[in-house]
Amino acid sequence: MQRPEPLNALQELARLIATDLEQRTPDGEKRLNYRLAVASALTLADQIEQLNRDEPSRSS
Repeated sequence: MQRPEPLNALQELARLIATDLEQRTPDGEKRLNYRLAVASALTLADQIEQLNRDEPSRSS
């Protein structure tokens, strides 16, 4: 069963945001904010992935 398009797009966006932020290496206090943003984006992507894995079991 394929994932709904909005979830695919949202997961891809979260991963792109994380990748983009990981590539930036600002100095000083902003570094923590970037790490938090990366962690948040990856967490969102992981939660969407888990939701997608759980979805087929709900519909059966």
